[in-house]
Amino acid sequence: MSTAPLFQLISVRDYLVGEGQVKHQHENVEGAVYLMAGATNAHNRIAKNATGSLYYKLRGQRCQVFNSDAKLRVRLSRGTRFYYPDTMVICQPNPPNETFHDAPIVIIEVISVIPLPEIESKPALAELYENVEFPTPDQIREQKDGYDS
Repeated sequence: MSTAPLFQLISVRDYLVGEGQVKHQHENVEGAVYLMAGATNAHNRIAKNATGSLYYKLRGQRCQVFNSDAKLRVRLSRGTRFYYPDTMVICQPNPPNETFHDAPIVIIEVISVIPLPEIESKPALAELYENVEFPTPDQIREQKDGYDS
């Protein structure tokens, strides 16, 4: 019996190069790449409303709102992950030539009902943002520079 893995993990560099050349988005969990499934109309409506509301609230401010077309890089001791959250707020954007962000102060994920076979084929949703260090309220206040609530 062979002990070879069913798939080969890819490097961060190869993932980022490949992601720039494909039609569909993929999330990367420590080298394992997963095709993102399409969302329901209800999911899209909720995500759009969250993004739109935050965009309206932050207009003219330093912090910016990004929708699910923007990647989030999460660096963990055991590896790097890339996700496409439904909405995120960034106050310290990465350089314009990069295709991801590192330091969101808000992440919104719309949780949809997912069929059991799809959940079993990729990491559990509860693990997606495991070990992400979120800023404290004081750090958020320092970052938002004049945000009017």
